[in-house]
Amino acid sequence: MLFPFPTRVCFLTEYLRKELDRISNKASNMPTTSNGRGVERSSTSESLVKPKLKYPFYIIFILGNELCERFAFYGMKAVLTLYFLEAFFWTESRATLIYHVFLITSYFTPILGAMLADGYIGKFSTIFLLSLVYIGGLVLMTLSSIPSIGLSPVSGFLSGLFLVALGTGGIKPCVVSYGGDQFREGQERQRESFFSVFYFCINAGSLVSTFVTPILRSDVSCLGKEGCYPAAFGLPAALLSLSIVLFLLGRPFYRNVPLTGNILGRVVMCVSHAVYNRFRGRNTTHNGQKNQHWLDYASDKFEKSFVNDVKQIMPVLKMFLPLPIFWTLFDQKGSRWTLQANKMDGRITDNFYWKPDQVQIFNPGMTDFAVPYFVHTAHHSVLRRSPDSYLGTVLRNDRFPHT
Repeated sequence: MLFPFPTRVCFLTEYLRKELDRISNKASNMPTTSNGRGVERSSTSESLVKPKLKYPFYIIFILGNELCERFAFYGMKAVLTLYFLEAFFWTESRATLIYHVFLITSYFTPILGAMLADGYIGKFSTIFLLSLVYIGGLVLMTLSSIPSIGLSPVSGFLSGLFLVALGTGGIKPCVVSYGGDQFREGQERQRESFFSVFYFCINAGSLVSTFVTPILRSDVSCLGKEGCYPAAFGLPAALLSLSIVLFLLGRPFYRNVPLTGNILGRVVMCVSHAVYNRFRGRNTTHNGQKNQHWLDYASDKFEKSFVNDVKQIMPVLKMFLPLPIFWTLFDQKGSRWTLQANKMDGRITDNFYWKPDQVQIFNPGMTDFAVPYFVHTAHHSVLRRSPDSYLGTVLRNDRFPHT
């Protein structure tokens, strides 16, 4: 069973964060009258004082990096299951198992990458170093698919696959947040447009690569054989190399935010400490007040403001509970659905044959079609609704492209 933490969750989290910030800022900007009611503060004079900040042009390097990196990942992943069958002669069950172990690893390592970036070396260094690990894995996979090289075809390939999972997962939470760091206060609209374009680039890279690499796998001849897996793995390696170059080109311009520390680790420690004190029966208080919430039992070790922040996170986490159920089914498209398509007649016309590993193309294609609509049409109508309705629509909109 899969328990992935995909990129789309990051965008859902960003929507939640922006909505909470909007509510918080609105409340803080409303002075109270003598009867305690809030009065809207005019922002006309403030808007005249604040200069309009320019859009950071160097964000194009981050977008180009993401476009090429997603091409590399999805292009390699598209042909992975069939490679297990045709090169290793594995059974369908074993090929499916290894494929999903790879996906689980790819979606677990973002936690490690986030902790490394926030607490130790920063986002730029994390992206660069783990990209080198990433490309090392793709090169090893490419070389292992060439029999004349002399590498162990199975152990060499799986070792490269593990490096790819480590690299792609490690940079996943860093690239999008590093792009968001390039925008300053007062550039909320520009930051919002960046996330939309960023999401579009993810699916554009997936769309093109999922169409191209199956063609290299089946229609291009190399090494005296019909079909060319080295080309299907080598092209993603080349695109990943280009993504690193693009990322480095923007280095003189990037804005680096100071390290914030291992927030995730602190949250886990706060929750575990509260649970420990609660079940040990320790009566912790803050300023003589009795505990009103089970997380208040951590107030003897953590500051009250941090405990309150963790309290606000807990209700949001409930929204993520249904996601594993969806992704458990959805990620079968690269394994069981591809294997099923491999047994079917993919001929559309006399001159066009739909390859089994190209069935995965529908998701990014429909998503890239839907993103402009939701950004320019549906999103504006959603903003006029209440927060509860807004967040619910975000959840539904995230599902529409996949349906």
